Amino acid sequence: MTNRGTATAADVMLLARMVRDGVRDVFGITLEPEPILIGCRL
Repeated sequence: MTNRGTATAADVMLLARMVRDGVRDVFGITLEPEPILIGCRL
């Protein structure tokens, strides 16, 4: 994901959670973040 506007880190993390949860709910697969997250959690 790339923030090309005025989103905050919290906004980006919320979107990542929504994508992760949506994929889990629809496909039964839990995505794992590839980058190392510093100062935040999914």
